[in-house]
Amino acid sequence: MITDGDCRELAQMLDLVDVFDSFPFEVMRADMCRVMAVYHYGGAYMDLDVARLRPLHSWWPPAADIQLGYETEGAWHSHKAHYCNWIFAAAPRHPCMKAVLQRVASAARATNFSGRGVLDDYHFVHSVSGPEAFTDGIQRCGAVPQWSRY
Repeated sequence: MITDGDCRELAQMLDLVDVFDSFPFEVMRADMCRVMAVYHYGGAYMDLDVARLRPLHSWWPPAADIQLGYETEGAWHSHKAHYCNWIFAAAPRHPCMKAVLQRVASAARATNFSGRGVLDDYHFVHSVSGPEAFTDGIQRCGAVPQWSRY
């Protein structure tokens, strides 16, 4: 288990503490923390409300260095589908996880969180730190990850 303090330490180690501290909502820090933890340590992440119906090894082949879920339900904005940021796995220092962190940092640094209307936009969390940012980062990484449809 990783605590809020552990997340901030990861942000400091990865030179992302300015981004981490800038977020106006805890969910944004949680979005970033899960990616930082998998990037730094490697391993699998899944939200607490995800019910695992199959053993991890049945959907993540041992030779895979990244495993992502892909879903089409609830698509929004320019994405007709997206990679799931609620369940994923990767080897330590995987370039796709780094690309996600770079995408989140870029969006956060370009956003004035105290600006008019930003916090009124329902989708801004999705686009700055959530599923849209995760999907954009994965698509920018240049690797072709294996994925499973849920």
